[in-house]
Amino acid sequence: MSRSNSSAQALGVAPIVGRDFRAGEDTPSAPRTVILSYATWQNRYGKRHDVLGQVVTLDGVSNVIIGVLPPDFHFAPAGSAEFWTPLCESSDPNNRGSHGLSSIARLNDRVTLEMASSEMSSIAQQLAKQYPDSDQGRGATVLPLTEVIVGSLRPILLLLLSGALLLLLIACVNVSGLMLVRSENRRHEIAVRGALGASRMRLIRQFVTEGVMLAAAGSSIGVCAAYGRSSG
Repeated sequence: MSRSNSSAQALGVAPIVGRDFRAGEDTPSAPRTVILSYATWQNRYGKRHDVLGQVVTLDGVSNVIIGVLPPDFHFAPAGSAEFWTPLCESSDPNNRGSHGLSSIARLNDRVTLEMASSEMSSIAQQLAKQYPDSDQGRGATVLPLTEVIVGSLRPILLLLLSGALLLLLIACVNVSGLMLVRSENRRHEIAVRGALGASRMRLIRQFVTEGVMLAAAGSSIGVCAAYGRSSG
C-alpha cells in the first residue's frame, strides 16, 4: 500500500476506470478512498467494473474504491504497491512529527531545480526558527525524479553502455574488414566496368547504394531481433 496525495496525477497519469483523488479527501473528516493498481484489479477483482464503490479494509480502516490505475503505471520509488490512498493530514495542529516524508512536485515554468532547492531550504530555516523543538536541524532536499530512481544504478548503466559501444566498435571493424576483402575481390570487375566507360562517380554511386542496402537490411534484422527479445 502506498500513501499518496495523487502522485499519479502529478506524473500525468489518469485512472482508466473511475476517478482520481479529489481536493479535501486527505482531511481527517473525509471518507477514506483508495485507488487500485491494475494488477490488483486484475488478480483480486477479476477486472470487474462494478468494483467502484466497494469497500476494502486497509490497516483496520474501511476505504471506498474509486478508481483503477493503467497497466503501464509502475512507480519505482513505491515498488509494486497494490493500493493507493491519500496521505491524511493530522487532526492535531501541534503534531509536527512527520519528518520522513518524500513528495513529488512539478516545477512551475521558468523555475529551475536550484531555485526550488533554495526556496525549500529557506522554508526549512523559517520552520526551525518557529518550531525549534521539533524542526531544529531538519531540512529538505530537492532532487530530480530520474536521479532518485536510477541514481544508484548509474555506474552499472554506464558500464553496460560502455560494453555496448565496445561491441559496436568491434562489429564496425569486422564489417570494414569484410568490405575491404570484398572490394579487393572485385578489382577485376571494377577494371572491366572502367574499360567499358563507367565513370568514377557511377562506380561510387553503385558502391554507396550497395552499402546503404546492406545497412538497411542489417538494421531491420537487428530491430526485429531486439523487438522479439523484448516481447519474449
